[in-house]
Amino acid sequence: MRDQDQFDCQVTTLVAFVKRLEVTNGNDLDARNYVRNFVSSELFNDGGLEVTAKVICKLSESESRIFINLVNLYSSTFYKNGWLFSAIAVPISLFWKSRQTRTYSLNRGSCESLASLAKSIKEHTGAKSVIIDNHLYTAHELFRASPRELFERLQSLVAGISNFIDHPFPSSLKSQVDGVWSMRYFLGVEIQQADAKRTLNNSDIQHAMKMYLSLGEAATIENKNEKIDAAKDRTAVCHGVFYLNEAVQVGEKIIRQYELKSIIESVANGAHQVDIKYCYNPSVDNITLLICSEWLTLSYRWNIFAGESLQSFHSALGWSAQSSMKKCDEFSIEKVELDEFNIALNESGLSWMKGMKL
Repeated sequence: MRDQDQFDCQVTTLVAFVKRLEVTNGNDLDARNYVRNFVSSELFNDGGLEVTAKVICKLSESESRIFINLVNLYSSTFYKNGWLFSAIAVPISLFWKSRQTRTYSLNRGSCESLASLAKSIKEHTGAKSVIIDNHLYTAHELFRASPRELFERLQSLVAGISNFIDHPFPSSLKSQVDGVWSMRYFLGVEIQQADAKRTLNNSDIQHAMKMYLSLGEAATIENKNEKIDAAKDRTAVCHGVFYLNEAVQVGEKIIRQYELKSIIESVANGAHQVDIKYCYNPSVDNITLLICSEWLTLSYRWNIFAGESLQSFHSALGWSAQSSMKKCDEFSIEKVELDEFNIALNESGLSWMKGMKL
């Protein structure tokens, strides 16, 4: 436990350096280094972020936005001996369907395909090295890992060691008779000199990488030990290669669209009119969704991503509804206030079910 005077001094000093970053648009190198070193130290020691949390309360909206972005950055990028280790990830949506005579499971991807994908990333970013683990991970497990655990995993990838004593733990995938879309991630590391710029998320790099995404898909589908026709039961879509936080947001937004589509289709199947209402509750930072037809009503609650606009969720909802149009005749989508939503909830249909997506 910190001495109170020391704690207050650390808060005051960190606030001053963050304000310098805001004034200089992030170009004050001394301020950036101080913030990085202090936040990284808190992340690695106990993960409590006591000073960091207190500092956020003392900043303006624009200052806190800069600071939170830096905290997120330093939770997945690490400096050691003059090198910058950046966690990267490859989001893959997977549709694994069982046959009556057999099921499929996926524990890891093809090392050859992932090595080729890593080579293409290295060539386009100019990194010293890029390595992609062939194990699969869920978003929950990647975010569950502390910065210390994540860095240890990245270092084990560099050393060529499979060490799963701590988080993140790999997650296998098993096929289902009906088949549902699932999202998994390949975790990797990009190694650069400490003063190099991180360019992987840049639009030009992302555009150039599109021609290599089939390697991520091949890594999950290819299996030399299975018959050729087995691939018909498996579908994989690679959605890019990004730094970790961006990769997980991309992947989880995509799987959200698939899940919304499935929910809407379950209500729309055979219905004439489907009415969709949603409201945003800022006090808990989530969206409640009500989907009604003449014979069924479903209600779900969804958390939105940090910094995500309501328009982003509305777009996902629109895509999901349009994809389900063949299931019914007409759709309506409406954003309403909480009071109006509760009225609609009380007046909703014949069948009632509740769900939650966190």
